Amino acid sequence: MTRMDLFNILSEGSLFGFLDKKHREDFVYRVLEITHAPPHSHSRVKHSLSLFLSEVQKKWKKSNRHRRRFLKANKEWLGITVHLNFETEASTSGTPTDTTSKYKRGRPRKLFSESSDRSKRRKTASLRREIPENELQFAAQMKLRAEGKVDAARVIKDITLSPQRASTFRRAYKKRDFDIPKLPTDRALALMVEAGLSKNQYNLIRAVTKEIGCDVFPSYNQIIVEKSKCHPDLIVTDTKGEVKVQDLLDHTTGRILDAQEEVLKSHNIAENLHLISKWGCDGSTGSVYKQRFANATDTDQYTFLTSLVPLRLVDESNGNIIWQNPNPSSIRYFKLYVISNLHIH
Repeated sequence: MTRMDLFNILSEGSLFGFLDKKHREDFVYRVLEITHAPPHSHSRVKHSLSLFLSEVQKKWKKSNRHRRRFLKANKEWLGITVHLNFETEASTSGTPTDTTSKYKRGRPRKLFSESSDRSKRRKTASLRREIPENELQFAAQMKLRAEGKVDAARVIKDITLSPQRASTFRRAYKKRDFDIPKLPTDRALALMVEAGLSKNQYNLIRAVTKEIGCDVFPSYNQIIVEKSKCHPDLIVTDTKGEVKVQDLLDHTTGRILDAQEEVLKSHNIAENLHLISKWGCDGSTGSVYKQRFANATDTDQYTFLTSLVPLRLVDESNGNIIWQNPNPSSIRYFKLYVISNLHIH
């Protein structure tokens, strides 16, 4: 019996009486009479017909209750055969009564991959209980090989050979997250200076690399600490900032030696080193920034500064160059050692 046959029975007498409860009941009993359904199957047949009526009602409303439009739009659907279940409850053991029904009642079943761990354990409980462990392992290997996942199959084979191998694989997998070396703090500071990165830009780059599992950049606070090491001992007042020349030279030489540590280790460097530098001075007038001073007579209208730039560090014993300034005219290696506000009378 096709759905079209059921539809014709439904439309006998009062057209589309399925909208009325009495006509729906008459339709069910009419089908039971035509099919000679045994009494023990009436409840299951009624359930199948109820699903059919629900589908027809939806499609009828969608066709604006127009018979010709309904028949044209649902021609294929009406041509499908409906298998009414005349078997007993025990013999069917939960088999759907209308195998052609598109919609099934109850909560839809999730795919295994979408289920929670608890649901997966429940669904595989009988499998784990009835099949030995070694058979499950071998079946998993063969299934992975059949799907082209050869590496995964080999891993399962290796880790199941002995408990020690499984532990070794696990330790190696966890250790991989710690093999990415951190960028040294001085290198990170040099990167900020070279690229002209602000604090926000640096923190943004660091956050993005951490999100993808590459925690290579030190924190910005570590950058600040490293930056403070670049400053010699300063003497600062309201109108002057200065550093002693010897302290400036010692500090500059020390920082160069720290940066050239690998060079010093690879060569037999003597202790007698010579730092060659250049110095100069400059001044500005006329720019007043309305800076308040403790002394009312002080002003920043006239500023004078003296600076030093390291050029080369040489080993005097053999003349080898330990370090050379690649950009002697750049302000990158500029060392300011006196800045003061002059009083013009």
